[in-house]
Amino acid sequence: MPRDGSGVYVLPIGNPVASGTVITSTWANSTLTDITAQLNNVITRDGVLGPTNPLKVTDGSAAIRDSASSTNARCAGASR
Repeated sequence: MPRDGSGVYVLPIGNPVASGTVITSTWANSTLTDITAQLNNVITRDGVLGPTNPLKVTDGSAAIRDSASSTNARCAGASR
């Protein structure tokens, strides 16, 4: 499982490797494939990688107050 229940990335089984261990292509390829998938499964700050689905925000949350209310759209930072 690449991420735990809190969303923290967890290396695949077999990691980390111990000093003096011969690193095989099977280990390296599977580990790097997993890391690549996780790096491409994020929302980047610069917007290059965005969400594939709409972000869900709870109405009245601390982040966006009354986001579902059309009368309070200005509180949510929305513009008309």
